[in-house]
Amino acid sequence: MKIKYAIAASLLLSLSAFAQKDELKGLKKIVDKDTPPTKEDMTKFKELIAAAEPKMSAATPEQQSDFYYYRASGGVM
Repeated sequence: MKIKYAIAASLLLSLSAFAQKDELKGLKKIVDKDTPPTKEDMTKFKELIAAAEPKMSAATPEQQSDFYYYRASGGVM
């Protein structure tokens, strides 16, 4: 029975890792644009930051540093 709980917990952690990677990719796309960010870009940026923040406790140190960099930049580069 304990094995089932361990498997379920590891699956949940892996799912959160994939979700935060998608959000970090979205943040990177907005920041790396050649054109100045639009109002829609900034709205999407804020939504991605809000969605990724609760998941950062399970993130790798590299993902955490990327997230905090994007959060501090505010989408304006």
